[in-house]
Amino acid sequence: MKRSPTQQDVANLAGVSQAVVSAVVNSRRGAIGVSEAVRAHVRATAESLGYRVHADAQSMRRRKFGSIGYLAPGRFRWEFDFPGTRPGLFDAAHGIDKRIVYARADSENEIPSVLREFCLDGLVIHDGGKINATLSEFLVRHEIPAVFLNHKQRYNAVYVDDVGAASEMTRHLLSQGYKRILFLSTMSFIEAHHSWSDRKKGFEDTMIAAGLVPRSMLLDGTRRDEARSAFLDTLEAETRPDAVLCHGDHDAAVLQSYLFGSKWLFPRDFALAGFGAEPTCSNYLSLPLTTMRICRYGMAQSAVHLLARLMDEPATVKVASTIVRPSLVEGLSTPLA
Repeated sequence: MKRSPTQQDVANLAGVSQAVVSAVVNSRRGAIGVSEAVRAHVRATAESLGYRVHADAQSMRRRKFGSIGYLAPGRFRWEFDFPGTRPGLFDAAHGIDKRIVYARADSENEIPSVLREFCLDGLVIHDGGKINATLSEFLVRHEIPAVFLNHKQRYNAVYVDDVGAASEMTRHLLSQGYKRILFLSTMSFIEAHHSWSDRKKGFEDTMIAAGLVPRSMLLDGTRRDEARSAFLDTLEAETRPDAVLCHGDHDAAVLQSYLFGSKWLFPRDFALAGFGAEPTCSNYLSLPLTTMRICRYGMAQSAVHLLARLMDEPATVKVASTIVRPSLVEGLSTPLA
């Protein structure tokens, strides 16, 4: 197989040094005094030999690879990769002439090797509730440009205004005439993620401001029979809820499955509202769900744009986080009481 021509081959044929060839083909002006005539001669010689700049080698020298890593620690589970996230990442990266590389790591100690192995300029890290609290400090200490997606912190993150959104949904339910509202999740592990406490706070503050008693319930959906029994018992109580505000649309779909074979129906017996407007969940519901739409596509794009600032401005180590406000989507699951 014929070997590819090198810069030294171009230099030998053009009658110049390899340093001059490097300066010309890499478009470096000022480092070496090279006239326009010599530049034109070197370019013509390189073209005649079929020489091409080695993009990977150039990237290694400049420490710029044109790649952004989309990282989920290995202990994450697939459900935290919401529909819309990856398209948003890929489209935003394409707009700034970058590519997205999907990567995984089991601990923060593996992240530097992940960057080297995949030749990444920075990271978008998706938080599903299992991010170690020390990870941000680790990234700063190792000077790794990174933005957290779906993680609440003051800098270098994109996250949802869960308090405000839950308050808005609670006010909507109150305006529909519901007063005994229950805030619920069927995913016990979600308690580790800020969205549970923030949505619960938005719900509770709004209920208390309305002079009503807030109630919440956290079920372990992995123990389906126990969780189903606990929820149906709640519906049998004298003060049973007239509306259930779910932490997420997934919870609404699970609650509907709990009702199969029972005497209860929604929205006949209680209203049902969700959070997220996730197509993969709403497809399982018997009617359109009232929910708060979170634009995952837009969140992913914002994460890439924040990361671009960190990568392009080495002196910048902190960029104010972007806070996304969901929008109310009225379905048929919360009719007038």
